Amino acid sequence: MYSKKVIIPEVDVDPIGDIMVDYLIALDREDAFLDFKETIDLGQNNFPKIAKDIFAFSNVGSGFIIIGFRDTKNQKRTGNERRRSFTPVGLHQEFELDQAVLQEKFNSFSNFKIELLYREFFRKFDGENLRFGIVYIPPSTAILIPTKTGYYLDSNEKRKIAFREGDIFIRRGTQSILATEEEKDYIKTRAKRSEYRNSVLTGKPDYISENIFSNLFQVSSLPEFILEVSKREGEFNDLDILEFKKARLPYKLHNMKLYTFHDEDFVPSLSSGLFNSIRIRHLKTSAWIEDSLNQNLLKEMLEKELSYFAKNLGISTNRTKRKNRLYYPSRYNSRTEWWITRFGRNQSVLVASLIYSPKSGRNLMKHKAVDFQFFFMQGKVFLNLLPTIILTSDGKNVINDFDEGYLITKQLYHNHNSQYLNSMLFWAHKLSNGNEQISVIPNKFTIASKPIQLEIDVGIAWDRPVSELMEEF
Repeated sequence: MYSKKVIIPEVDVDPIGDIMVDYLIALDREDAFLDFKETIDLGQNNFPKIAKDIFAFSNVGSGFIIIGFRDTKNQKRTGNERRRSFTPVGLHQEFELDQAVLQEKFNSFSNFKIELLYREFFRKFDGENLRFGIVYIPPSTAILIPTKTGYYLDSNEKRKIAFREGDIFIRRGTQSILATEEEKDYIKTRAKRSEYRNSVLTGKPDYISENIFSNLFQVSSLPEFILEVSKREGEFNDLDILEFKKARLPYKLHNMKLYTFHDEDFVPSLSSGLFNSIRIRHLKTSAWIEDSLNQNLLKEMLEKELSYFAKNLGISTNRTKRKNRLYYPSRYNSRTEWWITRFGRNQSVLVASLIYSPKSGRNLMKHKAVDFQFFFMQGKVFLNLLPTIILTSDGKNVINDFDEGYLITKQLYHNHNSQYLNSMLFWAHKLSNGNEQISVIPNKFTIASKPIQLEIDVGIAWDRPVSELMEEF
């Protein structure tokens, strides 16, 4: 029914750790960030071909070379059995690769040193434990350019040129090729971003003023009282609970007592028969904030209120044992919402779109989402927003299986700082309707729509947006 397949790279973890290794092997295809090779030769007559790929990977923004897989994607296949495009054969027993030698040989060709990583690992295929290797090429913080010509010998022992002094390579598809002028500009911009990140990690910021955003939003006001409803004799039964549900307002049942913030609205909605048999108490909310035993119950009540509030805004909630997530449902193949950025610009955001799952062979809906939770600190209450992604089968019903973990891991790989911040501010804007407060219960339960910020005088000069562009997932 749909022909477009959207497949985006992997996870932001240890680049040569087990999670990354297993993900790359499962991909079973080469890409702009990945090469499979049966073996590599660091000898002087062959290494320039490897160095050419390293130049291209680093310039485009990082990459991987996995060693020990034979290219069999063009071989004829019989029957309906699925076969890998790159067959695992493992490293030859005599194969050795010294990371220091790899590093030294590449840096002898390059105008700028980068830190290459290498690791060997074992995996079982068809009951056989095989040895493999993985090379990680990090993003450069400057354009990498060969300082001399790289020669190698082809299969006929003829001398060939892998690259010349001054060549600039980039990955396009699965090939390492000479960059166009436009691609050279991209490499420069990408290198500056990498330099910025390294500056933060190495503690070498510039002495300029900068605001640091948190993902915490302070609760401005809470209802003064919590209404506790209990039976004068005995416990609530199923019919009693049904009466409470008719009120269509949030409440929490705990130890056969009902708790709600809705005093004026909730009680009159009960039937007269039930109303005459219950006892009502007003408990101080401030006392619950200070009481560790009641904090979890208060937290659940606040989360229910926010979910109920979001539902009235057309935002769906996915509740699990550990997470509360908000997302926009969609009846169509995509959905767009508008918001006003922190720079005052009107901007559209793709909050739901169709993607293809290669594992299950079906189309799914991907939704921009946010995890939320409340917590307490020094007598105050805060809302924590954590932007994420969810998958649905039909634009509404959330998927909680292998597809979810595999695809979400891929989608979040390039979810960098600017996109994360924009996504968090997007949700705050939608919940507050662009106002200064998120009015969950007007005049009773409100949350600041701007996150807590810290101004420092050691910011990074590169971190200055020319324009506010929302990076879509």
